[in-house]
Amino acid sequence: MAVHYVDISRQELEDWLDSLSQKWTRDLRTSGIYFIHFSDVVAVKLSSSQTSSYGSMGYAEGSMKLSLVSLVTKQLLNKKDADRSHFKRTTNWKKTWKEGVDHWESVYKQAKGFYDRIAVIEDRDEYKKDLLRKIESVFGWEKISILFQLHEKLTNNNILSSAQEEAINKFVKNKPSGDKLILREERPTREETRETFSRPVVETRRTQEPSVAFTPEQQRAMARLEALVEVATPLDKTFTMIMINKAKKGIKLSDEEKQKLMGLLKNYSV
Repeated sequence: MAVHYVDISRQELEDWLDSLSQKWTRDLRTSGIYFIHFSDVVAVKLSSSQTSSYGSMGYAEGSMKLSLVSLVTKQLLNKKDADRSHFKRTTNWKKTWKEGVDHWESVYKQAKGFYDRIAVIEDRDEYKKDLLRKIESVFGWEKISILFQLHEKLTNNNILSSAQEEAINKFVKNKPSGDKLILREERPTREETRETFSRPVVETRRTQEPSVAFTPEQQRAMARLEALVEVATPLDKTFTMIMINKAKKGIKLSDEEKQKLMGLLKNYSV
């Protein structure tokens, strides 16, 4: 079947961009680069072979490419999910090009939070080094499952979610000094867990309500629960928050509540 090519003027191209539901902008430093916005920080970059304000795409150079990029850094955000390498300037170009934009919008929406997050990271090497330093500042981090896993992700050049970063920050905030910490196994025994959630030290003051002072072991347990809150489903999150509040008030948890918490920590790999 013969393929028929057409000229596309800048006006025709921009009229087509106007017909889309997304906002678009042009890179004024070039003749044929446009950004179709999916959010304030993420867009599809349209690279055409437009040569001038009034010129058309030539027959030989009449292709167009789409890529998901950051509007902040202009860095490429996804290399592997392109549905095709380029788009031809054929008679039905408006339809096929829109299909390309729709494809990238679908890719973006499936992981919107992730793409919006990595789009604002200007120096990914420094980002990785900073988080690795935080993890390694926690004494015995290699024995803490969630920190070990996140360390591996960063070492493999993965970007963490905001919940994962917050989990790291909570461990750093609650870390005991190295000379006082006694390392435990990666997962505590049932007896250790029962002690962790059952025996907070209560300090009573005359002018304030009783407050709970947690031991280093209990602080690490609370950090794991707070990390669980960040990644759990709404129902599990609510239950975990109730348990955290009870523990902070010095209320002893039931065996059933402890077992459920242990199950959630295991299920979410926290």
